[in-house]
This record gives sequence, structure tokens and C-alpha cells, in this order.
Amino acid sequence: MTDARQRWTAEPGSRLAQLRQEAHRRLDVYWEFGWVARSEAYALLAQRLGVPQHECHIGMFNEEECERVIAVCKSGLRSGPAYGSKRWLRREELKARP
Repeated sequence: MTDARQRWTAEPGSRLAQLRQEAHRRLDVYWEFGWVARSEAYALLAQRLGVPQHECHIGMFNEEECERVIAVCKSGLRSGPAYGSKRWLRREELKARP
């Protein structure tokens, strides 16, 4: 199997497969709930990870890259230096608002 092909495959049940599922679960929330379009979610993720958008595919990421995706999504796609302190409110924070 070539390196390019390996980047798209992961043994079912492996740590890499589990991390990719978790990364997708964390990222997909942003577009599934309508907060951003799917393409914008990937564009924001690419920006936060510092990778070109055309290379921002979770299926190509290794374990370390998947862990970065999870961390970025937990902190909010729009947080970080490029956005100052702005980020989306989490559901718990919305419920706690008066």
C-alpha cells in the first residue's frame, strides 16, 4: 500500500479510526447545527491548523493531527489569535444566560 493510500485508511477499531471519528463528530457539529456552512467549517479548521484548505481532510490526518482537530473544535473554531476572544457559545453557556 502506498503512503497516499495509507493516509485514507485506518484499521477498524484502531486508535486512529477512533480519533478520526471523534474529530469528525466534533467538527460536524458546527455545520450540522447550521452555525456555518460545511465548507466554511473546513476553511476555519484549515486556518486554525495552519494547513492549506485542500489538504484539510480528516481522512488524511494521523493521530496527532486528529488530536489537534479535536482540541481546536473543543475551544471553538473561531477562537484563537485570528479571532481575538470571540467564539461560539456552547449550549451550556446559552442555557446559563439570563
